[in-house]
Amino acid sequence: MPIYKGKTSINILLPFNNSSAILQSINITSKFKEANFISLYVRDANGTDISISADPMKLKQGEAYIRDSILKLDAGHQFYITVTGPIDYYIVTTP
Repeated sequence: MPIYKGKTSINILLPFNNSSAILQSINITSKFKEANFISLYVRDANGTDISISADPMKLKQGEAYIRDSILKLDAGHQFYITVTGPIDYYIVTTP
């Protein structure tokens, strides 16, 4: 079960395998002292971003966005996160 986790203050693009995958859960926690505007996308193989959250979400420091619904990702898809301040992220996928 691949897990993507870390901290970032900049937009990030997380690559998935060249095969399809299942996005099991997402946890994004704001660490920004001000309002943090966060958007979550799946980028398809053609480079088109498809929003999978409110666009953007507004989270205060310590607030979290948690998604436990399953999302199927085709081969070549990537997960793209845009932020205006620091976050922690934890994303679980299965092949």
